[in-house]
Amino acid sequence: MLISLFILILACIVLVRSGGLLVKSLTNISAFFGIPEFTVSFILMAFATSIPELFLGITSAIHQDAILSFGNVIGANIINITLVLGLTAVFVKKLKVESIIAKRRAFYALIVAISPLFLVYDGKLSRFDGVLLLCIWIFSLYQTWRQKKRFKAIYNHYPGFKVFKDFLYFILGVSLLLGSAEVIVQVAEKISWSLHIPMVIIGLALLALGTTLPELTFSLKASKTRHEEMVFGNVFGSIVLNATLILGLVSLISPIRLERDSSYYLPAFFTILSAIFLLIFLRSKERLHRHEGIILIAVALLYIYSVIHLTVKIL
Repeated sequence: MLISLFILILACIVLVRSGGLLVKSLTNISAFFGIPEFTVSFILMAFATSIPELFLGITSAIHQDAILSFGNVIGANIINITLVLGLTAVFVKKLKVESIIAKRRAFYALIVAISPLFLVYDGKLSRFDGVLLLCIWIFSLYQTWRQKKRFKAIYNHYPGFKVFKDFLYFILGVSLLLGSAEVIVQVAEKISWSLHIPMVIIGLALLALGTTLPELTFSLKASKTRHEEMVFGNVFGSIVLNATLILGLVSLISPIRLERDSSYYLPAFFTILSAIFLLIFLRSKERLHRHEGIILIAVALLYIYSVIHLTVKIL
């Protein structure tokens, strides 16, 4: 079991590092095309930083363990709302949200984050639900791209000769992600069978913390260079992509079945709670202050504690 945990941690490190490689390459590629920063972060960067969840989801669905992806996605969204934004706000003291459109996207993203929990309330996320989630994702892309002129562009004048190297890094990152995702799913299956822990529990905490490290890294770097809209664009874009594209594809490959027990109600409660807190903080002011970030971090720690407590009860 200790060897399995070591392999799982090592695979998560490879997953995160390869995700970071993709973040860097896609950032440079987007620089070459001069796309506005919120659009870059909401679409390209959200896709890049959510690639660990995407590959993990597809791999788990192929292995008929789609419930692992559901737990990972819901847990990752909770961590994004609370821990990622909370730590970033504490790091920069106050995280500005100047764009009205960005605030609207925040409300939209949080509603979308809750939608899979409503769809799976009947005990199943069917292929029809998957198609519906994919339609929501396509609509979200269209709306964001249509409003791209309302955001400022910062990426331009990137040397064209470097783009080819970034494409090679992109291919390398994808290859590493495929391999590490395969290892994670197989080791998670072994741990689940050995300790009799539901796969959804493993996804809700352990994998959720690991796969959101790219979002946290990018958010801290973007806030340090005073590009707050990129922070919110990346987080909200990741939330939407996780809840729509990833769960949509996963449920198309292998419909997700989930019992309405504590493994459902616990993440549902924390998803709604964290969404309410963030909406209150963003709508009351044009910034996320340090003390509000501390509250979000506290919610994240309470969530992690609750999942650990639930795991101990199962054991």
